[in-house]
Amino acid sequence: ASTLTGVVAVAGGILRFYGKKSSHKNIGDIMLGFAILMSGMHMMSGAVSDLGDRPEFVGMMSSMSHPLLGILVGAAFTAVLQSASAAVGILQALSVTGALTFEAALPLLMGINIGASVPVLLSAVGATAKGKQTALVYLVASILGVLVCGAVYFIANAIFRFPFVTTVMDPFSTALANTLFRLANLIVLAPFTEAIASIVRALAPDRGAPEEKKPLLQLEERFLNHPTLALDHCHAAMEEMAEKTSHSLNIAIELLKHWSEEDFTKVLDLEEEVDIYEDKLGSWLLKMNNQELTPEQNDRSHRFLRTLTDFERISDHARNIAESAQELHEKNLFMSQEATEDLDVLIEAVQENVGKAFQAFLQEDEALAGEVDPQEEVVDLLCDELKMRQVERLSHGQGNIVQNWVFDDLLTNLERISDHCLNIASTTLRKAA
Repeated sequence: ASTLTGVVAVAGGILRFYGKKSSHKNIGDIMLGFAILMSGMHMMSGAVSDLGDRPEFVGMMSSMSHPLLGILVGAAFTAVLQSASAAVGILQALSVTGALTFEAALPLLMGINIGASVPVLLSAVGATAKGKQTALVYLVASILGVLVCGAVYFIANAIFRFPFVTTVMDPFSTALANTLFRLANLIVLAPFTEAIASIVRALAPDRGAPEEKKPLLQLEERFLNHPTLALDHCHAAMEEMAEKTSHSLNIAIELLKHWSEEDFTKVLDLEEEVDIYEDKLGSWLLKMNNQELTPEQNDRSHRFLRTLTDFERISDHARNIAESAQELHEKNLFMSQEATEDLDVLIEAVQENVGKAFQAFLQEDEALAGEVDPQEEVVDLLCDELKMRQVERLSHGQGNIVQNWVFDDLLTNLERISDHCLNIASTTLRKAA
């Protein structure tokens, strides 16, 4: 084992410090971590090897065969160490003394299984209701697993008195017992996931408090060390951002037909929320780029960064459209029927393009993204045509210069929204390339 540890350490060091690919460096880190773990196990085993000859130590280990005491000691020990792996490793080291039997090891392993939930619970301090529920799942499942599996084992052992309970454990059998116990937990609890979820929801109900509904609470700092999970949270936040942007645009367009102070305020509020999303998501993604990412994770992060600005700019243009509607209302101006019909055609084309671009990005749908460019060209042609038609109407005395300015502003904003849709779709297509 010592020779193998040395070989693994050397190979890991070479890959870590001289590897050119990130995958090679990651493998080197794994090998170095394994070598350090094995060296630590060897050092601990050597340090405790003489304890087996001490009566007080043997007596202490024998007392661990009491189920409740062993479980409490294992749970407390793991809670202090903040690592189930380290606790099992120390238990393996103690097994070389020859004083650890299966009867004493099993309650300790059960306690370690419960104590492993403590770091997860601590990470949920200050989290949202969903975060607390997620953390509690670990604790509830661990306790239920120990109760069910422990009850079955100890009752059966009391009846049949299994001969292997007095077996002296070694590092391998300790690790095997831990693995088999966790596997038994999984098998026993798998059919009862909904019941566990109900218990967790009862312990940590989501009361829908106002602070729980603030945007981006799922972007918590601790997720940055787990890029895949962090990017999934980021994607969910961008989906919210896209929904708010689309909702803002739809309300702004509706204001052109039916003015409402309340809806105008909604557009302003949504635009501010989208600005918050851009700021927080941008900061989050920049922090993530400082982590060690795979090429796929790095590409995904950069695509998110590129698209944030387009979402935010569409929201800005939605606000501009709402302000144009406000100007028409305050100055008591009305578009001619022809101008209104022209705008309706353009608005329908732009809204369709927004829907396609957003869906293509969020679902990484390359085929749908490919439909955005032709639609954007149609929007450009429509805008040029509608400008000419508006000039012709003015030359025939239909409308006034103020109406023309508003009409021109609307065309400009709608055309730029379509341009941002093309940017969003292009991000998806670049990913495919």
